[in-house]
Amino acid sequence: MRLTDDKRQNTLPVNEEEALFEPNWLLPEVAASKISFPTERDFAARAFLMVGARRCASGEPELRREP
Repeated sequence: MRLTDDKRQNTLPVNEEEALFEPNWLLPEVAASKISFPTERDFAARAFLMVGARRCASGEPELRREP
Protein backbone atom coordinates (compact mmCIF):
# COMPACT_ATOMS: atom_id res chain seq x y z
CA MET A 1 0.00 0.00 0.00
CA ARG A 2 1.29 3.45 -0.81
CA LEU A 3 0.01 6.96 -0.07
CA THR A 4 -1.14 8.78 -3.17
CA ASP A 5 -0.55 12.16 -1.55
CA ASP A 6 1.88 12.93 1.27
CA LYS A 7 -0.24 15.81 2.59
CA ARG A 8 -2.93 15.17 5.18
CA GLN A 9 -6.32 16.41 4.03
CA ASN A 10 -9.43 17.12 6.04
CA THR A 11 -12.32 14.87 5.10
CA LEU A 12 -15.99 15.20 5.84
CA PRO A 13 -17.70 12.51 7.94
CA VAL A 14 -19.62 9.89 5.99
CA ASN A 15 -22.28 9.29 8.66
CA GLU A 16 -23.39 10.43 12.13
CA GLU A 17 -21.20 7.95 14.01
CA GLU A 18 -18.14 9.02 12.08
CA ALA A 19 -18.98 12.66 12.83
CA LEU A 20 -18.58 11.89 16.56
CA PHE A 21 -15.01 10.65 16.10
CA GLU A 22 -12.26 13.01 17.22
CA PRO A 23 -8.63 12.00 16.66
CA ASN A 24 -6.47 12.02 19.76
CA TRP A 25 -2.78 11.82 18.89
CA LEU A 26 -0.76 10.11 21.61
CA LEU A 27 2.68 8.61 21.95
CA PRO A 28 2.62 5.01 20.67
CA GLU A 29 3.23 3.35 24.04
CA VAL A 30 0.37 5.34 25.59
CA ALA A 31 -2.00 4.96 22.63
CA ALA A 32 -2.18 1.17 22.86
CA SER A 33 -3.54 1.37 26.40
CA LYS A 34 -6.24 3.90 25.41
CA ILE A 35 -7.80 1.94 22.54
CA SER A 36 -11.19 0.56 23.54
CA PHE A 37 -11.39 -2.51 21.27
CA PRO A 38 -9.22 -5.42 22.51
CA THR A 39 -8.19 -6.59 19.03
CA GLU A 40 -7.03 -3.13 17.97
CA ARG A 41 -5.38 -2.56 21.37
CA ASP A 42 -3.36 -5.79 20.96
CA PHE A 43 -2.43 -4.87 17.39
CA ALA A 44 -1.19 -1.42 18.45
CA ALA A 45 0.83 -2.87 21.33
CA ARG A 46 2.46 -5.48 19.06
CA ALA A 47 3.16 -2.87 16.38
CA PHE A 48 4.88 -0.63 18.94
CA LEU A 49 7.13 -3.52 20.03
CA MET A 50 7.93 -4.48 16.42
CA VAL A 51 8.80 -0.93 15.39
CA GLY A 52 11.05 -0.56 18.44
CA ALA A 53 12.81 -3.85 17.66
CA ARG A 54 13.36 -2.90 14.01
CA ARG A 55 14.69 0.52 14.96
CA CYS A 56 17.09 -1.07 17.45
CA ALA A 57 18.29 -3.64 14.89
CA SER A 58 18.89 -0.93 12.30
CA GLY A 59 20.80 1.31 14.73
CA GLU A 60 18.14 4.04 14.76
CA PRO A 61 17.45 5.86 18.04
CA GLU A 62 14.79 4.42 20.34
CA LEU A 63 11.22 5.62 20.12
CA ARG A 64 10.45 8.66 22.20
CA ARG A 65 9.11 7.89 25.67
CA GLU A 66 6.53 9.95 27.54
CA PRO A 67 8.08 11.75 30.55
